Amino acid sequence: MDYVFKRAEFKRPPAQLEHVDLKLSFYEDRVEAAGTLHCRAREPMRELALDCDGKKVVYPLDRAYAPGESFTVAVEHVSHPDDRRLEGIYRDVTPPGRPQQYMSQCQQYGFQRILPIIDDCTAKCTFRTVLEGDARYTHLISNGDVVEKTEIDGGRQRVVYEMRRPMAPYLFLACAGTWEVLADEVEYPDTHRKVKLEYLVPPGHLDGAREPMRILKESVLFQHEVTGYEYPFEVYRTICMEKSLYGGMENTGNTTIITEAALIDDTIPDRRLVYAYGVIPHEYEHNHCGSGVTMETVFDMWLNEAYTVNVERAYLARVFGADYMRRGEIASLRGTGGAFAEEEAGMAGAVVREGVNDPDEVVDAITYDKAPEVLNTLRALIGADVYDAAWREYFRRFAGGNANTDDFLAVFSEVSGRDVRALIGPYLFSVGFPTVHAAWDWKDGRMIVRLSQDRAFTVPVTWTAVKDGKDLCGGVFTLEAADASMARTEFSAPFPVKPDFISWNRGGAFYGMLVPSATEEQLASQVRTDPDGGNRVEALGLLRDKNCVETWLALYKEIFADQSLDLGLKSALLAIPADSIDRYRRARVRENVQEMRTLRRAAAQAIGVGKICGALGERALPLGEAASRRFTGTTGISPVGKGSPGAMGVSPVAAIKRRAYESCLLDLLAAANVPESWAAIRAYLARATNITARLNALRALVASDDPERKETLEKAGAELRKSLNGYISYLGLVAGDPHADVFDAVAREEKREGWSITHPGLSRALYCGLAANGDQLWTPRGLAWLEATLVTYAEVSEYNAIRLLAPVAVWRRFEPGLRAEVKGRLERVAAKLPRDRYAFIGGKLAGLLA
Repeated sequence: MDYVFKRAEFKRPPAQLEHVDLKLSFYEDRVEAAGTLHCRAREPMRELALDCDGKKVVYPLDRAYAPGESFTVAVEHVSHPDDRRLEGIYRDVTPPGRPQQYMSQCQQYGFQRILPIIDDCTAKCTFRTVLEGDARYTHLISNGDVVEKTEIDGGRQRVVYEMRRPMAPYLFLACAGTWEVLADEVEYPDTHRKVKLEYLVPPGHLDGAREPMRILKESVLFQHEVTGYEYPFEVYRTICMEKSLYGGMENTGNTTIITEAALIDDTIPDRRLVYAYGVIPHEYEHNHCGSGVTMETVFDMWLNEAYTVNVERAYLARVFGADYMRRGEIASLRGTGGAFAEEEAGMAGAVVREGVNDPDEVVDAITYDKAPEVLNTLRALIGADVYDAAWREYFRRFAGGNANTDDFLAVFSEVSGRDVRALIGPYLFSVGFPTVHAAWDWKDGRMIVRLSQDRAFTVPVTWTAVKDGKDLCGGVFTLEAADASMARTEFSAPFPVKPDFISWNRGGAFYGMLVPSATEEQLASQVRTDPDGGNRVEALGLLRDKNCVETWLALYKEIFADQSLDLGLKSALLAIPADSIDRYRRARVRENVQEMRTLRRAAAQAIGVGKICGALGERALPLGEAASRRFTGTTGISPVGKGSPGAMGVSPVAAIKRRAYESCLLDLLAAANVPESWAAIRAYLARATNITARLNALRALVASDDPERKETLEKAGAELRKSLNGYISYLGLVAGDPHADVFDAVAREEKREGWSITHPGLSRALYCGLAANGDQLWTPRGLAWLEATLVTYAEVSEYNAIRLLAPVAVWRRFEPGLRAEVKGRLERVAAKLPRDRYAFIGGKLAGLLA
């Protein structure tokens, strides 16, 4: 495929940008920019080509300059921001009675929409930025330290920032707006140096910043503990933005986070709460990995993100528990829109790509999910101590500069003494992942293990022999393959006791799939007794894939009755999703939904509505509801993740797990679909005060045939729509309705005052929610809706429209009739979104159809 941007064609610009003097003047209808670029020639020059809104503009120089000589170029630009193209400076939601709110998004090539520039990751330079705007703005913000703040004529103000450490243009921030501020500080325990912290929130929402500020302070110290990094500036700000394509952005010293994740109050659901706990340390870590050491090109973005994601994951594991978080991470890898599906679709897969049509293409599951897993695989291959030492050397060697993938591989090879390119090159540079088939046998006191794969990957395969619910022994076998013909091995060892089963690949030790050869009896034993919770969930899913319905149902009833299980694990075991572990069965999209409905009904009938209602009864409610009161103060989640008691003596972590468990029970009641179950759901809804508990009850009611479900949802929606998080949650409920009239309901929401297709949060909630509605998407009306909406949405945001392709990414694996229909619709969409006008989504469609 031909690409707009090719990795092989990237080279350092002919001049190094060293400093920018910049003035930005904000007005209601425009932003005026003027600046002086201070450059140093790398090669003989008579002119300088600058990037300006996707084009190259050539500026003649006053004379010829030899390599090493310095020169300046004066530039200016006037932009007229809107609220559709959310890059450069754009219009955000403005508080009533205040001047126009402006935000900026410069990754990857947004700066050039503000001012002509050498818009390159290697153009790391210092800045002196003068911001002028209406005196009614509470803040004019940019990178660096404030050196001047004055009022000027015409009811305006001026603020001057100096950024004394070089940074790439994509990390630049300029915003003008109205916020309230929660101020605090954090002190490093070893140096006793203090950093000021500011959390900027929409007016009237200061209380929603108190818990995020606590998380931020905790994150600063956690990151210092695990990486040794110390923030170098005086102030670190977190700034709420309502409109953005992304959840957050690491503008050096100033993180922007979408409001629905930046604030924690009684409208935030559990899923978004966990995201908030992750995005705060994630964006802060980018001051270290991103600003401190910066990717050399967009093709090296994985270096910025993979390490940062793993720091974020370490923090979340400490707070919520490693097993609980890891199950979610593995589910994300395997799910619709996850890294495995991206690879199977052929749209993406290589971490280091040969080309892209739009830089936003690398902001995907490959960069954020696959790349961190590749690093985890590398850690398993070379050992944790060596891995950590190599990262320390990487950050020392490239501090303040840029690094690329070859630099990374060289450092890790040097420190480890191994050829790291050979170890992880197939993961980084090719599309696809290893599928390891594992089998074992025991005979006459010896264990025989057979491993094979059909690709040439180096794979660390972990195994643990289990007997009577206890680990006997285990280890790691590295399956090395110089080519596919060598990807098979067998080994044996003395083993006096026959295990009940082998627990393979605990915690997802490598990036890929492991397919065990196990009997129905062995899998059932594993569900009951494996000390590893994740593999218990895996074994139950494999029984479902093997159509062992009677065994699966018997185990399900046992799990329901087991009062000793951790509720996080119990909810994972009781959840009955519309998917499979087997990658080919996952493509049976219509059948999987029907199978889910059938299994839920069977489980509800086998257990009985009365017992389900009993488990969901009043006695359980205080635990599930405890965290509804947590936002009156702290969540009580401690830095070590044990969870200080909250209301009723229950930690919020336990309350989140309880609500996940109760959600499974509500699903069973919805599947039972009888008046008794409807009444139970309604009773739960009536006494629930926590937002997640209420949403779970509403979702179950909407999924049932309760004749009053629509009226109940509309009544609840009137309250939910009063807050951004509530509105987003409400739209998800509307879009997820499994009944055939969901399309009419979505059309009504599109016309509702307050909804806009240009609002990323609201439009994603409605459109991505319906795209994920497996009950209705695969109907003729559903596929027609998808075809039409892809075109309409791409006109507003190609980046967001791409998300609607996720359900059809593996269309080649669909059954023949559906495959032909989806292919035809994708071809018609591609014809309406040609690549010369829609490089991003047009390129994706071309890849899907190639």
